Amino acid sequence: HPSIAMASLPRHTEILLRKEDNSSQRMALKEKFVMIYEAFFKGDDPSHGNPNFWNELFLLKVNANFLERCIILTSEEQLLSLQHNMHIIFNKATQALASTNTVKQARALETLTIILKNAFRKKFTNFGVDVVTLMSGMDAADAEWSDLLRAIKGILMTGSAEMRYATVGLVEVIISGTENINQNTLLEYFMLVDLFDAILTILMDPSTPTPVAASTLYTLTMLANYHKYESVNTYLKHIRELDDPSLLMVVAKVIRETFEQFNSQYFQMTAPPPGLLAKLSGYIWSAPPPLPSSSSSSSSSSIVQHYSPSAFLLSFYEFVYTNPHFAHTFLTSGLVPAAPALSLDASTAPPAPVSPRAAVAASEFRLMPAFLTLCSYIFSELKDPHASPIPYAQTYPRLCLLTLTTLTENDRAMAALHDPVFACKVYLFNIAPNSTTSASTTTTPTGDSSPSLKSSGGVASITNASGPAAGGAKADTGDRVVACAMLDLILNYIKFQLKAPKPALEQYMKAIGIIHRMVCFQKKVGTRLSYNWKELWHSLFILLKFTTTQATSSTSPYTLADLLPLINSIITVFNLFITYGDTFLPSPSDYDELYYDLMRQSRIIESVSTMLDKIGPGYPTMTTPIQQGLGNIKTIISHFGSKLDVWSVANPEVSLTPDQVLKVIKNNYDSLKLKLQENLDYFDTYIENPREVPFFRQLTRSLIVDQRACLQVRPALVAGPGSGAPVGASGGAKVARSGSLSSLVTPTTPPNN
Repeated sequence: HPSIAMASLPRHTEILLRKEDNSSQRMALKEKFVMIYEAFFKGDDPSHGNPNFWNELFLLKVNANFLERCIILTSEEQLLSLQHNMHIIFNKATQALASTNTVKQARALETLTIILKNAFRKKFTNFGVDVVTLMSGMDAADAEWSDLLRAIKGILMTGSAEMRYATVGLVEVIISGTENINQNTLLEYFMLVDLFDAILTILMDPSTPTPVAASTLYTLTMLANYHKYESVNTYLKHIRELDDPSLLMVVAKVIRETFEQFNSQYFQMTAPPPGLLAKLSGYIWSAPPPLPSSSSSSSSSSIVQHYSPSAFLLSFYEFVYTNPHFAHTFLTSGLVPAAPALSLDASTAPPAPVSPRAAVAASEFRLMPAFLTLCSYIFSELKDPHASPIPYAQTYPRLCLLTLTTLTENDRAMAALHDPVFACKVYLFNIAPNSTTSASTTTTPTGDSSPSLKSSGGVASITNASGPAAGGAKADTGDRVVACAMLDLILNYIKFQLKAPKPALEQYMKAIGIIHRMVCFQKKVGTRLSYNWKELWHSLFILLKFTTTQATSSTSPYTLADLLPLINSIITVFNLFITYGDTFLPSPSDYDELYYDLMRQSRIIESVSTMLDKIGPGYPTMTTPIQQGLGNIKTIISHFGSKLDVWSVANPEVSLTPDQVLKVIKNNYDSLKLKLQENLDYFDTYIENPREVPFFRQLTRSLIVDQRACLQVRPALVAGPGSGAPVGASGGAKVARSGSLSSLVTPTTPPNN
């Protein structure tokens, strides 16, 4: 091959490594690794005629800075002109990766990671063709890349934790080759050489550190999103068909641990400083979510710094949506097994009984509370309209809402979430706005009312959605079924979204859809959930008032085509309570409270009716269902309104009190005539394709952009004595102490909404 003149290439050695000797004013000697790769990038082949060359090279320590700059400072055209040498390096590194010598494997792994990571950042005209041409040549591409993946698979199956972590890092580099994952033609080789069993091997290994498992799960998630709509994706097919409970449980464990680490980080950022000031300010704090015990703080920092929450929210979504067994498996993992038969051997003591509460606390059911806690923090970020624009402000909430939608359509999952056996505390984050707000109340299982924990001045706090604040309450007083926390979460989302610069109506449709599905499930199975339903009705009225105001405003940023379906969804939920509330509301008094609230909010109903009369002729197909849905509500308001007028005439000197209104309602049910409305419990089953395809494509793009910015060459060999660097530890900048998710991760490219 022709040699390329050094003058046409960057002088890497002069730029990086040839340091001047202060004592002798001479240039320092170059290390052997530098001399070899300097020759390769000149166009020479230093391996020619030396049969031991590659064995010796892959025993040398890799000078990562030099090798990286060799590629960075070489143009695309110059790199392609060096393709002969790049073929040799790629081929020999792949062979070394498949060897049994761990040092050679580690050096080859580091070399390949550096070369591919920086080559992928080049602006080639045709990424797929040019990269393959550069690394292996088109003729040998199938064999070379398949050999590489087989070598990768071997390390993932049998390598040490350090080697596995570094190898997964190489896979992440390849996956992140292009911002659009579907344009990365190299991933076709991952469809041919199936790594799924190797990935499961890492996840199933109890000695696998959390960062290694998390990185592996991220890799699986991204591979499952490659051309997932256009062709049969091998990894998505595996996820769908996975039915081994033990395997599903380890996936749940990894996701739970990542969620807990993000939650712990958020709590540390938003907790008030201890000391006299906090005491004088009257802070009352419930206990924080338990810190993850399975990994070190440096491991937690590694995950939080190198991945965005959406990476693992997407993993959770994929398994919940794709696998029919996943949700039910992890949600029922805390069920107490049947008691073993008594032994006749008196020396063998029977095992101590396990209480249902203890079994649940030790199970992967904890994934659900951890998920809701993370959602609550994400939702609370919408609350401050003066915050700087955050790219993911609607992306993360949308992913959370889609996951909740999928869960609410799974009857087996919903049964577990409504089961008192799985009652537990769920901590919901809540960030107060920059103005003092009065404390709202939540109802505990015993009927006690306790203030949500809030503070002023933008200081973050935690609302214990499950019970009274710590201080005088017993530890288990606040345990409730998780469905109550889900409803609390959605109501918080409705309120937080209203404070966003521009509330997203499509997200509101998803939130109301979640409430609708939960109520439909309760109606179907006759579950009487002990919940403060007045809070839900109040939130729905707030949202109904907002949509009606926007529909009649000439400056509204929304169209009627967007607003009317949301109004119809809210009215449908109200009619579900009116028509079928006797099958799932806890007591008749809840029915009385519902009618009382309808009377109290009659002006909102009247404004909706007036708005429909004005715009009805222009949107008949959209307004007619709403007008029909308002029929029973207007009948209730008119019926009891007339009864209250009669009472007021008969008692002119007595003012109506809430108790008196409720009494009038109770005494006049018999004369109320309502029309039976059909299909109130009907909803369109959630299907990802085609409606959400643009969102998920843009989401994977943003994940890759973020990941490319965080990619590092991971050391494949155990750190030397005294280093104290665990797998996954990073020397990167520490996360700043701040009350915002944006201080942790700020995606570069937000998905379209």
